[in-house]
Amino acid sequence: MKTVFSTFFVIPIFLISGCKNSSSGKSSVSDKGTEKVNLTSGKKSPDSGKTVKKIHRDLKTMKLPDSTISFVRSELIKKHGTHETVRITKSVEQTASLWNIVTDGDEKVFKKFCMENFTPEGKKLDSLFTRLEKNFETIWGHNERVKLDLSFPVHVNTGKLLKIDKIFAAYNGSAHFLQDMFENKVAFITILNFPFYTLDEKNTLGEKWNRKKWAHVRMGDVFTSRVPQEIRKNIEKEMTIADDYISGYNIYMGMVVDTSKKSLFPKDMKLISHWNLRDELKTSYGDKKNGFAKQQTILKIMKHIINQTIPKAVINNGKVVWNPVTNKVFQDGKEISSPREPDTRYEYLLRIFNAVKKEDRWAPRFPTYI
Repeated sequence: MKTVFSTFFVIPIFLISGCKNSSSGKSSVSDKGTEKVNLTSGKKSPDSGKTVKKIHRDLKTMKLPDSTISFVRSELIKKHGTHETVRITKSVEQTASLWNIVTDGDEKVFKKFCMENFTPEGKKLDSLFTRLEKNFETIWGHNERVKLDLSFPVHVNTGKLLKIDKIFAAYNGSAHFLQDMFENKVAFITILNFPFYTLDEKNTLGEKWNRKKWAHVRMGDVFTSRVPQEIRKNIEKEMTIADDYISGYNIYMGMVVDTSKKSLFPKDMKLISHWNLRDELKTSYGDKKNGFAKQQTILKIMKHIINQTIPKAVINNGKVVWNPVTNKVFQDGKEISSPREPDTRYEYLLRIFNAVKKEDRWAPRFPTYI
């Protein structure tokens, strides 16, 4: 998850997202709102009555039989030598785990693909790595630049925000990346030659690896799951909605006062409810006179935001005065009634959680988001 919005979103997501059901040991797929997704194309299925059991049964029918995996492994070891046993075993099994016999080809196609595309260690493997590294860097780098440029009006105050700005900010040019890489077999070539290692394996074996080996192992982290496009698009949509919510969540610090109705902050200071509050908190360390008092005030503000006790009237509003210690709001010198903000923040959290949770069953290496 990209930290493009408030930490108040990010931290709880890491605490709760995609957890396994500890009592049953089953992965938390989805509840009554199970996504009706076509298992081969990633498109919504016209059959609205599919159950989780049926989905898992269909997933199994798309997998290669163990006998095929064993045959390919043996043939590659015969061809390239026993010194390649570990890499071949990992590569073939991992390639097979993401192979779909309906869309990628049957057993014969899989055998042919592995025999033709496995590259033994040496100069040819190094060349393959260099090419993959350069091309992925090109794709990711340019897509990230496009994303940043299109999101600029939403993230930075450049004037009046237009409706079209939010539409462009929601656009993700890399949304089809995984699907495209599996369809053109680039993902499978990568997995077949640069297998994935678990964190425990990296911690245990990594001490003996040189720089090149580590680079090859990290390449194996690129394709570890095959999430349908519709699920990824829905996650992106929910993240963009949350980002838009946070982008308009400002506190007018010059209107924040203490019990004596005095403000410690400049009159025109407006801080967005994450990075600006965070930065002002850090900046206050240099203020020997009022720094600590400022930090205490910012802490009170943050607690009100997290606990959802912040008055709705003080959000993105420079026309009212707010005392976060007493949590009272004033206008024209008189106290006014202001209901707290609804649980909007946590509504978005829940929507992101539900969207991300649907990835679980498509990630054999990482069965939960955590």
